[in-house]
Amino acid sequence: MHVKPLERSRRGLPLLGIAAWLAVGWGADLRAAEIPLDLAPVANMGFRDEVAGDGQGGWADQGPENDFAAFDVARKEFGGVPFRIVDPAKNGGKAIVTFRGSGISGKIALGEVVVKPGSATETAAAYLYVLHTLCYASAVPDDPVGTIAVRFKGGETREFPVLTRRDVGDWWHPPALPNGAVAYSRFNGNATVGVYLSQFKIADAPREVESVTFRTAGKAVWIVVGATLSTEAHSLPAEKHFIARESAEWKAADMADIVAEPGSALDLSQAIPTEPVGTHGRVIVNKAGDFAFEQQPDKGIVFWPTTSFFANPGTPGVEVGGKEGVKRFVEAIRRQGYNMVRVHFHDYYLMADAKADLEFNEEHLDLFDYYIACLKENGIYVCMDGMSTDSGFRKGSGWAYKGPSLKREVISTDEGREHYRAGVAKLLTHLNPYTKTRLVDDPIVVVINFLNEVEFYSFGGIPAPMLGEWQAWLRQRYHGDPAALARAWNAPAKFREGMTFDDVPLFAPAAQWGADPYSVDAGLFLVAVEARTNAWFEKTLRDIGYRGLLGAWDMGKQYRNIVSRAAFPVVTMHNYYAHPSDFIKEGSHVEQESSIATAGQYWRACAGTRFADRPFLVTEYGHVFWSASRYEEGLLFGGYSALQGFQGTMAHCASVALRKHARIVPFDVGADPVARANQVMSAFLLGRGDVAPSRRTVELRFDDRYLEAGAGLNLSAGPGTLLSLICRFGTRYDGTLAKTQAYGERPKPIAVINASGGSQVSMTEHTMDVVEKGGADEKAGALVATLKEQGLLPKENLSDPAKGIYQSDTGELLMETKRNTLTVVTPRFEGIATDKPDRRALGTVRGVESTVPASVAVISLDGLPLAKSGRMLLVYNTDALNSGMELSEDHGTLFNLGQGPTLIRTGVVKVAVGNEAAAGLQAWALGFDGKRREKIPCAVENGELRLVVDTARLEKGPTPFFEIARK
Repeated sequence: MHVKPLERSRRGLPLLGIAAWLAVGWGADLRAAEIPLDLAPVANMGFRDEVAGDGQGGWADQGPENDFAAFDVARKEFGGVPFRIVDPAKNGGKAIVTFRGSGISGKIALGEVVVKPGSATETAAAYLYVLHTLCYASAVPDDPVGTIAVRFKGGETREFPVLTRRDVGDWWHPPALPNGAVAYSRFNGNATVGVYLSQFKIADAPREVESVTFRTAGKAVWIVVGATLSTEAHSLPAEKHFIARESAEWKAADMADIVAEPGSALDLSQAIPTEPVGTHGRVIVNKAGDFAFEQQPDKGIVFWPTTSFFANPGTPGVEVGGKEGVKRFVEAIRRQGYNMVRVHFHDYYLMADAKADLEFNEEHLDLFDYYIACLKENGIYVCMDGMSTDSGFRKGSGWAYKGPSLKREVISTDEGREHYRAGVAKLLTHLNPYTKTRLVDDPIVVVINFLNEVEFYSFGGIPAPMLGEWQAWLRQRYHGDPAALARAWNAPAKFREGMTFDDVPLFAPAAQWGADPYSVDAGLFLVAVEARTNAWFEKTLRDIGYRGLLGAWDMGKQYRNIVSRAAFPVVTMHNYYAHPSDFIKEGSHVEQESSIATAGQYWRACAGTRFADRPFLVTEYGHVFWSASRYEEGLLFGGYSALQGFQGTMAHCASVALRKHARIVPFDVGADPVARANQVMSAFLLGRGDVAPSRRTVELRFDDRYLEAGAGLNLSAGPGTLLSLICRFGTRYDGTLAKTQAYGERPKPIAVINASGGSQVSMTEHTMDVVEKGGADEKAGALVATLKEQGLLPKENLSDPAKGIYQSDTGELLMETKRNTLTVVTPRFEGIATDKPDRRALGTVRGVESTVPASVAVISLDGLPLAKSGRMLLVYNTDALNSGMELSEDHGTLFNLGQGPTLIRTGVVKVAVGNEAAAGLQAWALGFDGKRREKIPCAVENGELRLVVDTARLEKGPTPFFEIARK
């Protein structure tokens, strides 16, 4: 007798009577109720894709790092509905139907397919269940994806529309939809991806079905994995939710006082000392390509910077009050070790409640001036945007602004450029009454970045005023010969016989990302536009009187963006891991997979944009709340940035606050215990310099020929960036498409990689993410083997990319991507980030283990090696959520952000530290202000200090911070 049917009946499948069971058996029951359709005859793709964009497929032709090779083809049931999943190994590599749409070649994708029930003896059905998904999905609700036409015996056909955000959505970070349950999801190396189960009622009562036709609307790339006809109305699987409540695993944290107490273990001002601003003159770029003071040019500078708002309306960190609050706020910045602040969204603040365009709010300007004076007094330098917002210096500036984007106008119109010039000039040449100095002359300003994330100017449509410029550029490129243009494009739909250059319309935004000749021209035109903008920006700032350093284009990762930065002495860059798909709105998704599993891809995407001959500042980054693996950020971003010799990294944002906020929100670093602990660890790794910089350099080179050949413009540095986990990495552009200038002496590389292949770049409304092409680890492995064979990398170096192992050439950093583990071992800092509970020996830290995924670090506070240190900081960083926060079962999708108090995930951490004075050491739990709370019992054995801390049992709640010091 069968047990399986009884189990299935509990999940909503038809439950036959025992008599029926005995009469017909399970097989007959399945045929009568469920008719899985066979896609094998019409399948045109497999789940695996070997080469991105080669016009061969499979999946969506996005390459092996962005396919669904991990799909379980042996699985036959999804959401309680049986499907016939085609095994590509048994069907010529074909298993799914990929339809034609934006982003895939129409030569390999299909417009429609007709599927018949086949040999089923019974074809009556009232419902159709479809297992499907989308690539390049529209963000517009109810946007047509395609239609399903069901033809019944007798000739009647009924059509059913398939709509975005109702029936199906994008396969990246799939959310539950009204008629689209996420039936299967996996991490594919770049993101959590999945397929949806949708139900379509095709008849009021079962009717004989002759065929089912799937027809695409030609927009998103629609992929059908399976389809089943049924007599039954199965309930789509309800999504299970997790609600964060105080329990043994999640305990409320006491965050009443979060400002670091002077002299406490969390006062980092002594670890990263400063001198009064201007003591050694203005900051310059020295011969080594580092920041340096003009009066000390041979001494390179690494800043430990932050982006902290003090008075932006509606922004975290604003509750400072008047001047006394500003003073306390700046002192708090300094005590967290920061010696540089990014002045960001200042245009928003200065124009809030302003009376007219370009007329600053005088009260806000006065507080801003005082803020600058306090920063200067505390030895804190400034990196600033010329302009940050879409609204610029217009009346009514701010988040509620709905007017035209100045990011677009500055690029495309004289009026926009004049607005920028007037606003920036007014701010820079205004005399600060507290410093008695104009910002334009003040050495506090290290670098001015043109405009925050200005790359967005081309995302929503190429600005209409650029039409004439586009036509003139084409006329010059093709020497005034329309026939030459027609031959090059070979696209009558875009340029037909009889047209002139004046007839060519502006290209659609999507064209700038393509690889055909038309798209290459679109990309090259934007390079020219940005070169023209660079020249205007530099001249404008110099005419205003500013003589300091400049930077621009702080978001784009493509080679064409790298070209646009070549003119400036400082490169600034932004990137995130687990960026929320829709901030804190219901349904917003955050990646939960380990960033270490991606070999730190979000950090490497930054590293791939760096020129080796000039300073590199990451002015925005973050492994964002509510990702459960964000404890990895401190060791990963801080450690590898130090290995590369980056000149500073700024977690975004609001790293400093004077009081606990009502709840954690994404990008509110000061309110998140996990992000705060990450910043503490990074302060020592990068700010104090505990991780030594690499002395070996690998250089990636590209030129105009590569950019003009096809896809090169829109690719980013590919497998070569894996070498940035081992040694210093830099790019070099040898071309004439834009102004280039060497600012320091390029380090002699141990190896040169010529650009080929590369990685694709994926754009969203909020971000620009790199999607790596396949074979990266194999290519990196070959490079590593060659370097070892030639003696350019120590043979004892453990790096083996095929196994996901990367060891820095200094021996201090070790990443194991297949174990989601990263270790850092230096004389003054030892730590591990891992989701494994195994005990691990580091160095002086002879044993460390945690019962929950966490990062654990032991840090010398007195500057002595850990084995001799008499004062140390133990960081135990797990996870934190808001009380009442409601998430999907895997924590990825948000339903309710919740409120305070903050809940920290508890765990037990065991640490054994070898120390010559172990017998004289004791330990305390610390508050978020660094004050000592309760004592932690210690044991000493064989010269080791041994601690066992159960954070669930701490009297004042869990904390990431513990002090170890002499009695």
